[in-house]
Order: sequence, then structure tokens, then C-alpha cells
Amino acid sequence: MRLPGFFFGSLPLSNATAQIRAKVKHILRRHGYPADRQDEATLTVLEQAEAVAAEWASRAPHSDFNPSS
Repeated sequence: MRLPGFFFGSLPLSNATAQIRAKVKHILRRHGYPADRQDEATLTVLEQAEAVAAEWASRAPHSDFNPSS
């Protein structure tokens, strides 16, 4: 599976996501991961990172801080 350069599904990649994607691909290449499987592995890592981030966000203490008021 080949991922488009600047899109994830139909949504544009954020700059942070693009940087993470580039770093993951660099690590995979450095450790000899097969080139034909790097896109799939990168997508898996991004999905796992999103799941962990969502879990952390749900556990974070909620604040009444509102910078717009």
C-alpha cells in the first residue's frame, strides 16, 4: 500500500504528523526494514500513536482554564 505524499485518507497531514512520519521512515530504513513494507509499518505506527494520545488525553485532569475569557 502506498501512502500519498501530503494526505492521510482525504485529510491533509499536519506538520507534526508529517515530521513523525519522516522520522519513523528514517528509523525503519536505518534498521534495514524492507522498503516495500515501510509505508504499511509507518501507517501502523501513526495509528498506534493516535490511540495512545487519545488514551492519555482521556486520562488527563480537566481544567476550567479558558484562555479566551
